[in-house]
Amino acid sequence: MKRTACSLLITVCSLLFLFVKFSWALPPQVQDITVTDVTPVSFSVIWASDQPSSCDILVYTDQNGSSDITASLAITPHPTRNGDPAIGSAAKNRGVMKVQVSGLESATRYYFRTKTRSVPGGEETFSPLNGPYPSVTTQTAAVKTAGTGLDYLPFTNHLIYQDVFENNGTTPASGALLLAAVDGASYPLSTFVGDGLTSPGAAIDLNNLYSEFSGKTLALEGGRKILLTKFYGNITSTESPFVIPRNNNLLSLRPPNGLAEAILILQAMTEPMNGSDLSVIADITQDDRIGLQESLHIMQIVAQML
Repeated sequence: MKRTACSLLITVCSLLFLFVKFSWALPPQVQDITVTDVTPVSFSVIWASDQPSSCDILVYTDQNGSSDITASLAITPHPTRNGDPAIGSAAKNRGVMKVQVSGLESATRYYFRTKTRSVPGGEETFSPLNGPYPSVTTQTAAVKTAGTGLDYLPFTNHLIYQDVFENNGTTPASGALLLAAVDGASYPLSTFVGDGLTSPGAAIDLNNLYSEFSGKTLALEGGRKILLTKFYGNITSTESPFVIPRNNNLLSLRPPNGLAEAILILQAMTEPMNGSDLSVIADITQDDRIGLQESLHIMQIVAQML
């Protein structure tokens, strides 16, 4: 009886081993390939893999892939601000793929296909398998000043900050991405959770948006719609719509009137809202509090004035 039970256990273990082995021997299945973070000299592509994977990309000057220029470009898998390897490792494990391509010409169309390599088994998936390949057009120019006068800033946009958790609502979603798609922008922006911040925080700099019409830096005004997407890889993503708040009905946020006022605003951030002009300027989101988003924005302005 013991021998029969032992034999049965060995058989079950063997079948389980074979199942796991051949499951990981399958090439990765990919989905949700999206172009993000396009500038005059670079772009990124994100997508999801159904298993832990590494990522790469091939870049061409024609839609059929006969002119491969990948070797002449800088390709960065799982790019982060500080090159944090822990973020890339977490992204690989959850099947979140992101590759940055830089060293490009402005206002130029390029074609690409993604390469996904299974971490467990080394099997590879190219998507699309054959041409014609998807394209991306780099932006025309980055414009520092959107206008003149008190209603404009040297950089008119600001940061969006979000906490990104797993579905249980408490565990930081390490390796996930936060995306921001804005009406009138040619491509969305993306950032990894914990990139430059303590996880589960994720911050997107809206100064990196470009107009879908001109290809130049997009100045945001109140009332424009933003769609934030928490991209978890092969787990269902979640979307949250927002509207950029208006500041006293101005088309854009009024900057501090000189360095002295900017410093006073920074000092006021440690005090309760009191309805003064300085408080109104600092309360960008008009929620009667001065939070992290407002603090980072004003500190950027002070740094530019020094």
